Amino acid sequence: MVPTMRMLKKSGWFLPALVLIALVPRLLYFNEIRTRADFENPGLDAGYHDYWARGLAFGQWAPPHDQPDPMVQQLPYFRPPGYPYFLALVYALTGGSHAAARLLQFALGILNALLLYLLARQIFGEMPARIGALLAATFWTLIYYEGELLEPVLSITLLLLLLFAFHEWTRSMKLLWLAGAGVLMGLSALVRPNALLFLPVAVLWAAWYLRGHSSWLRETFRAAVLLSVGLAVTVLPATIRNYVVARDVVLISANSGINLLLGQDPDAIVDHASDETGHWNCFQYPALLASASAEAGRDLKPSEASRWHAQKAWQQIVTRPRVTAELMVLKTLLFWGPLEVSNNKVEELERTASPVLRGLTLRFSFLFAWSLVGLFGAWRAMRGGASRAATAMAVLIVLLVGIYFGSFLPYIAAGQYRAPIVPLLAAFAGVGLWEALRPLLKGNLRTAACWLVPGLVLWGLASINVTGYRPNEAHWHLMRGISEERAGNLAAAEGAFREAVQTRPALDVAHQRLGAALAQQERYEEAIESFERVLELTPDNVDARHSIGLALALLGRVEEAIPHFEAVVRARPGYREARHNLQQAYWVTGRTPPPDL
Repeated sequence: MVPTMRMLKKSGWFLPALVLIALVPRLLYFNEIRTRADFENPGLDAGYHDYWARGLAFGQWAPPHDQPDPMVQQLPYFRPPGYPYFLALVYALTGGSHAAARLLQFALGILNALLLYLLARQIFGEMPARIGALLAATFWTLIYYEGELLEPVLSITLLLLLLFAFHEWTRSMKLLWLAGAGVLMGLSALVRPNALLFLPVAVLWAAWYLRGHSSWLRETFRAAVLLSVGLAVTVLPATIRNYVVARDVVLISANSGINLLLGQDPDAIVDHASDETGHWNCFQYPALLASASAEAGRDLKPSEASRWHAQKAWQQIVTRPRVTAELMVLKTLLFWGPLEVSNNKVEELERTASPVLRGLTLRFSFLFAWSLVGLFGAWRAMRGGASRAATAMAVLIVLLVGIYFGSFLPYIAAGQYRAPIVPLLAAFAGVGLWEALRPLLKGNLRTAACWLVPGLVLWGLASINVTGYRPNEAHWHLMRGISEERAGNLAAAEGAFREAVQTRPALDVAHQRLGAALAQQERYEEAIESFERVLELTPDNVDARHSIGLALALLGRVEEAIPHFEAVVRARPGYREARHNLQQAYWVTGRTPPPDL
């Protein structure tokens, strides 16, 4: 990009200063997280990505010891493949280094700040671009997600490159930029499939930009074809792979239906479901598929299971219009709210526990409020004679933010999902802040107040936690304990699990994990107490009952263990480990199995 290279030369001292400002907190945060248990033992989606990437890079398809086989090789993609393939490439080049993956993502975070500056400079001008880039470079949630094995940082890079491609097209009208934009949309969709919705928006936007062109219809058609072909060529390999593996037509991934169903559950919206809070996670996709097939009364292909879950969701949406409307309002308030709604880990409590992230004081409410002020400032500038290309790009950014937000409304709200639009909001916030600072620097207090007062008022309003959302402290302790347990730090795991059950005594999975940690330390009597507490909370929990039987057997109380093994086998005849342990108990005691077993 020749214009971009010229801009690099003209930026002077600011670019190295921006890199340094972005680099320092990232290095400090990396130094902070590299000693944590979950650095090399990630959980939930990050753990699934890590497992998937290692399978691709090294053929290591053994899942974590406490998770079932998700059958990634035999089923269509359940989650989008873009980020795991990116992570697999990093692992292949670095010998599977968790540290290298994080460092590369921090480097991408710095690159994203630079890309935002270069893009915003062409659209909004030098000073708004500098302010917006500094906001993005130091915003705590972006740094946090760069330290996780999750997709936001890659989504942001692709989104900014996509906007660059569109900007170059508006300047040069070269069709090659549209083809590149189509490819970047496809890559974005492989990372986060809702990017597919960018296509119709981009086509309509291109048609609007081309208005007045002598060959408007032909040029619009060309734009639509190039964007569509670029996207299709990029996405098609995933579709072909899914069909070859499972003889099932799945465009990218098969998780849309279950995510839509979760989006109709108020509890899932504010406290995302996972097996490690008592529900399910991606490793359990084959079990989820089997459950859907059993409920449907026939074997369902993954695409059919997704549609089946989606039908259940739409039935709830249609038959509960009031509940649906209330959920939409709730999700809107959460999406634009001041707190980061948790999805995998509990981001707000991760920030509280991190000296580095705590030191980065700006919150989403600040960006959101000043981006609204900046939106008004940008509108005034466009009316005042901004270039046609700059106007078009500002409109496109607003459209993409809007469609991105709208695409999540039927699903769940989470800080992880709004992270990709944070840099775009930062760009508009740069405009708003500069509109307030510029007259202030000139001593024009009245004009400055006209911008500062609305900005401060909006900031105050945006900071109100209207929904009353509270981070789930019990889940935070639970996830810390699971990571410590996977790392072999049983004493630390026990402490975290005890904090989880103290925070939420009815959290059965925390009692289950505490019992397992105690059993691994051969403290079987205490473990039995924890497992019995699980049964008090969930009487049909066969895993807890089986664990009681094992603990009793290891204490030499085999006679007492037998009824527990028998109950497990009766409740779940296919539980092979329980049946094996029951047979061993019969052999040790010399008892004869009853006829029904």
